[in-house]
Amino acid sequence: MKLTNIPRVKICCIQSIEEAWLAIKYSASALGLVSEMPSGPGPISEQLIKEIAAIIPPGITSVLLTSKTDTQQIIEQQRRCGVNAIQIVDRLEKGSYHDFREAIPGISIIQVIHVSGEESIEEAISVAPHVDAIWIASEKAKFASGYPSSQPHITHDNKRLYFGWHRPVPQGETSYMGDREVWISVKTENGWSEPKYAGQGMFVSSSNDGQIYTNDMSTRMIDGRTYLTKVRIENERFVVFERLRIEPQFEEGPAHPCIAPDGSFILFDMAGGNHLFVSFKRKDGTWGKAIDLTKHGFDQMAGGSTITPDGKYLFFHLNSDLWWVDIKIIEELRMNN
Repeated sequence: MKLTNIPRVKICCIQSIEEAWLAIKYSASALGLVSEMPSGPGPISEQLIKEIAAIIPPGITSVLLTSKTDTQQIIEQQRRCGVNAIQIVDRLEKGSYHDFREAIPGISIIQVIHVSGEESIEEAISVAPHVDAIWIASEKAKFASGYPSSQPHITHDNKRLYFGWHRPVPQGETSYMGDREVWISVKTENGWSEPKYAGQGMFVSSSNDGQIYTNDMSTRMIDGRTYLTKVRIENERFVVFERLRIEPQFEEGPAHPCIAPDGSFILFDMAGGNHLFVSFKRKDGTWGKAIDLTKHGFDQMAGGSTITPDGKYLFFHLNSDLWWVDIKIIEELRMNN
């Protein structure tokens, strides 16, 4: 497997020839065609896979996703479908990767690795020399099983994972959101620790120097308001919530804070989870007036923002999809304000 610095985009679960041409129009490098699977959305018949693969122009990879684990069965399936790449979604149980090189030379092999722990890294390393690419598939975090969890955030030193957990708070603690508060898991030599209750809040964000920001939800059930806060922590517990003073005062209450890696600005939306704003920190440590990002090209339904650890890209959700932009759009606002 050779490394490349050129990003390639695969659009999966193509359902028709029309969808295939649409994906190609928008610069897809590869099209995923899902064959029969034990579960999940997207499978189409092998006949339709064959028809779609036949119209895909040179330079675009047609990828057959297969749940088969017998190399001979996979080889026969590839020949029926006429694709030029195979994505194996589970471990091979019969045969070897060498079988593919002998029977269907020139066909790219992509192996899916389902992450279940540190051992998955060793599995990926052992498989890599025999395939053209590895697809890392995430798995549910075992330590958060039993109750629904959401809004994960890993601190920049990769040592602490904060997340919202829909489970009863420990005895003696006050629950401000009914059944959803912030919990923390700490990275250890053996993986992530058992989660511990961190405190009330929602949607954690952190800066490079370890400062933690979240929503203060203590009055949400009383007056419907939420507050952006910086949190002081002792023994992995939220002990003091310092509310940020950002003008104007919003009736609905700001939500979902996203602090810049260097702490120089903070993004947030309204309590409904959309309509983004940004506030820049002044030299005296106070916060500047909130800038409405809908006046600078953002859709009003955009919200739930997060910034990559290197500070280069801003991700946000919009109409149930993830979107991203270069952080320069925010930096330009700083220079003009």
